[in-house]
Amino acid sequence: MKQQRALALALVLVFATMGLAQRQVAGQAARQTWRRAAQHRAALQPDITILDELGQRQPAARCGTRSPGALERELEAAQTRTWLRDNGMDHRAAKITVPVQVHVIYYKKGGQEIGMLTRDTIETQMDVLNGGFKKHGFKFVLDNIDYTKNKKWFKKCDKWNIEKKMKKALVVDSSKNLNIYTCQPKGGILGWAYFPEDAAGQWYDGIVALHSSFPGGTAVPYDEGDTITHEAGHWAGLLHTFEPQPDGCVAPGDEVKDTPAEKTPSYDCTVGRDTCPGKAGVDPIDNLMDYSPDACMDHFSKGQGRRAKDQVAMYRVDL
Repeated sequence: MKQQRALALALVLVFATMGLAQRQVAGQAARQTWRRAAQHRAALQPDITILDELGQRQPAARCGTRSPGALERELEAAQTRTWLRDNGMDHRAAKITVPVQVHVIYYKKGGQEIGMLTRDTIETQMDVLNGGFKKHGFKFVLDNIDYTKNKKWFKKCDKWNIEKKMKKALVVDSSKNLNIYTCQPKGGILGWAYFPEDAAGQWYDGIVALHSSFPGGTAVPYDEGDTITHEAGHWAGLLHTFEPQPDGCVAPGDEVKDTPAEKTPSYDCTVGRDTCPGKAGVDPIDNLMDYSPDACMDHFSKGQGRRAKDQVAMYRVDL
């Protein structure tokens, strides 16, 4: 009997040690993912211009989300195929409700609250976000808005150490919520997010966005709220329509069959633009995962909706 108890205790210790080791490996991988993303943002070069609060044109970057490398994509695609084989596709018919936590970062200057967003503006942003996803079975519900006065966080939210402090202080259970942080990233980055396979449930998961890209903001022509919708696409597992770079004409593209291949991002509203003439269809400049100005972007494709459902069902299991 004593030997049996000893053996049982030994097995418990072995499995506990295995669990700890697995958690340590997972934690280490998460830290590497987050640091690579921060390094990517730091190396970004401006590719657009926007208007600032004074109406002056400033250089900016359309999206700060790090695209996965070729090996990462291959591994994720294989995992998706295996998951779909084992679990089927019933999840695609389900409705997914996503609680949203909005964290507004601002500071005061000369009696003004710089970066402040009203509830009306945030609710309008929610309407824009739902407009992009409603045909695909997603509903984003505003759960709470909190306000933090912090000039350093507001101006340096793109820096890895600031992002860490800000998110760890404010995040609300990222396994069950979409956390959105608004601030003014240095270098004019409009926004960034993390893919579900990299971040689901992690403290850094969610979206960071330039406050003036919300509807009615000053970041013309990216001032209608599509930055949040674009980044929510990444949060749900969608890639840019011009993947893989530097040549988006190369398979497997964005892993979605019904979005035409696109060699490079679109930065305007040129209807009929065709950068992959050897492939079917013209560039999807009106797709929310391109880089076109907000006025040009208005939808996700059916295939993107299916991919988003697959990715969320696989990785965001607590929603």
